[in-house]
Amino acid sequence: MKKINNFLFIFSIFLFIFSIFLFLSNNLAIDSQEFYTSVEISKKNVMGLDVNGTALKFGRISRGGSSTRNIIFYNDYGFPVLVETEVSGDISSFLSHDPTSLVIEGETKKITFSVIAPRDQEVGFYEGIVKLKIKPV
Repeated sequence: MKKINNFLFIFSIFLFIFSIFLFLSNNLAIDSQEFYTSVEISKKNVMGLDVNGTALKFGRISRGGSSTRNIIFYNDYGFPVLVETEVSGDISSFLSHDPTSLVIEGETKKITFSVIAPRDQEVGFYEGIVKLKIKPV
């Protein structure tokens, strides 16, 4: 009886450790990338454009205005991935985006980010970081 109890105890510890390993391996990002992002909100009805391949710069928009930028993601990992997006900084309260995108092997996906400035938004320069986390599905 004691041998059976010892075996069950050791087996349950093994299952617990194996479960933790599976949980962590499925939730770890295999890659990540960060992009600087910014927008200037002005009183005037103007629109400024900033073309940049390494940052999400929305240029200058007026209160009540909007601007959109895209990141093109190509999945060359050889398996489906989930692209999770996180935004930090003072731009995050009015930067709209899809928090997750499923991208199958060999697919190119456009991930869209839009800044929508409320009409009562304080005039100023807002910035932050967009982080893409790539996880296996």
